[in-house]
Amino acid sequence: MEEFDTTSFLIIFIIAIVAPLIPELPFNLRLPSVIIEIILGVIVGPYVLNLLTLQGGLVFFQTFGLTFLFFLAGLEIEFNQIKGRPINLAIRGWIISFIIAILTASFLHLIGFIRSTPFVAIALSTTAMGVLIPILKDSERLETQFGKFVIGAGLAGEFFPIILISLLSSSNNEQTVPAILLLIFTVITTLIAVVAIYYRPPAFLEILSEHINSSSQLPVRLCILILMILVHFAHEFRLDLVLGAFAAGMIVNIATKSEVGKEVRHKLEAIGFSFFIPIFFVSTGISFDLSALTESTHTLLRIPVFLFLFLLVRGLPVFIYRHQLSKFELIELALFSSTALPLVVAITHIGVETGQMRTDNATALVGAAMFSMILFPVLALIIRGNGESVTSSSNSD
Repeated sequence: MEEFDTTSFLIIFIIAIVAPLIPELPFNLRLPSVIIEIILGVIVGPYVLNLLTLQGGLVFFQTFGLTFLFFLAGLEIEFNQIKGRPINLAIRGWIISFIIAILTASFLHLIGFIRSTPFVAIALSTTAMGVLIPILKDSERLETQFGKFVIGAGLAGEFFPIILISLLSSSNNEQTVPAILLLIFTVITTLIAVVAIYYRPPAFLEILSEHINSSSQLPVRLCILILMILVHFAHEFRLDLVLGAFAAGMIVNIATKSEVGKEVRHKLEAIGFSFFIPIFFVSTGISFDLSALTESTHTLLRIPVFLFLFLLVRGLPVFIYRHQLSKFELIELALFSSTALPLVVAITHIGVETGQMRTDNATALVGAAMFSMILFPVLALIIRGNGESVTSSSNSD
């Protein structure tokens, strides 16, 4: 029996406690806690202090942390709030982004900079909505009009790339037909959603209500069962796991609109944000191959190129929001939309495994995505502060 590595989890949860406390120090440090968790993960990882390596049970918990992050991302989406203009603009913006990404990646392929146009284009068109939700929640902007536009843009920047990478990865298996698999998965998801939303026998609802605070936590277990069912089918159909997790979150969101449902959602958020998700963010830092950057100038020089391209591809289309947001909010939205990482890790992993992406480009893309997570939200918060200062000065005048 493999020995359980308690040291790794002890260090990770020390980081999970320290990370939210650092912004509270009197240094006016604006870094969101999720970004601090990644940075501290890099520091304790094998390329700096060498206290931890990503292996054994930690790999499983990192994967499940990513799964739970997308599950909660789906859980947070309130379609009634983002329907209409926020989601319409988000879809239009992502289509423009993907056109820019395809043109850019095609040019890079033409000059020999990259090998795979589709993988790079999909990576550049992503947005880390699962990362933005904790940042918006902590800054109390999730329910604001600006927050709705960010969530809409994030939803488009995750949903469409997930679909594309699922199709692209499954098409590499000669024995599968990706469109059919995606269709079957959609049918299964729809059936589960119909049952969860419309099949509500009073006796069963009463049982769930009675067990909401019992040791069985039956409603919470039922939600996690939905998560595991859809993740299982996504895996079996060779689709990306996060597609199943995201779909499960949306189903649970729609099915938990009652008062009891709100309590269930709070419990699910507590499980995710207190346990699984910190493990994912810290592990992401631990797994970042810093040596690949420090040992290869060739790879290192590609990071600023890809970092600029993230901002170009996802940031440029915010011009379509010019009649909805102030100039400071437009810049904020561009920076938030250009924040990437979780999907970029998945996309580059598939690209390298299938031989369609070079290792140097995969490492540089992940490095650029990590820097986008560290730099862009911080810049957005700084710009927000400057915007509020300018507004206050104008009002006082």
